[in-house]
Amino acid sequence: MKTVLSLILFSLLFLSCDDEHQESVKAPVLTSSNTTSGDWSMQVNYAYRDDGKIADITWERRTPFLTQGKDLYYYDNEGRLTEQVISITNLVDETIKFNWLDDKVVAASSYVGGEKLSYTFYEYEGDQLSKSEFFRRLPEGGGFARISEDFYSYRDDGNLHQIKNYLFNPEEAKMFLSSTETFEGYLPSPAPLQSVEILPTIKLQKNLHTLLTIETGVESHQYKISYTLRKDRYPLERIVDHKGSLEKTTFVYTTK
Repeated sequence: MKTVLSLILFSLLFLSCDDEHQESVKAPVLTSSNTTSGDWSMQVNYAYRDDGKIADITWERRTPFLTQGKDLYYYDNEGRLTEQVISITNLVDETIKFNWLDDKVVAASSYVGGEKLSYTFYEYEGDQLSKSEFFRRLPEGGGFARISEDFYSYRDDGNLHQIKNYLFNPEEAKMFLSSTETFEGYLPSPAPLQSVEILPTIKLQKNLHTLLTIETGVESHQYKISYTLRKDRYPLERIVDHKGSLEKTTFVYTTK
């Protein structure tokens, strides 16, 4: 139940020069983003509830073949996220149900066609996510097997530093380090939404990073990230460069 969402960033929007200071303190609202790389593209649109929480995300991906989908978010009377329904048109509908303990999500379960396919446990150190464990139903049914564990470490400023991913080796009955993701070069620019989404309720980064290194033990890949920033330091455009292959994302915003 690891749904990888595309990298999303927010920005503030000034309505007029006279109201510049007043508008700059308003919460940013992302209405759409568009990512392109070669003949691949993805358009994402965002809708919100009256209280500002995300209500749904619709997306369209071309590879160049067209795939469309929609994510719906449901909350309880206390405003806590209880369900996320992920739909891919004519393919599959997945429902993720979240379990809370006080103010934190401690577990999530994934269902397709009413059948529980996987679940994840989450552990915290203070307000920061420290570990997640992912289990998947065995093909023959009747039980679940541990598939992976992720460990999260942070910089002194609270931004995510590394994610270490461990996979389970059934032959040796132990976990082994599969990959390490390192986030560096943070800018003094806000990142209200995450470039790495583990849970919709978890904020791993409060600032924008400019370098991502992914190491797998046999390979190492660096992704250099540059931004076009507003004068309030929120980004309008992001370019990700991996060995000369570029991915460009533009963002459209409004204010409430």
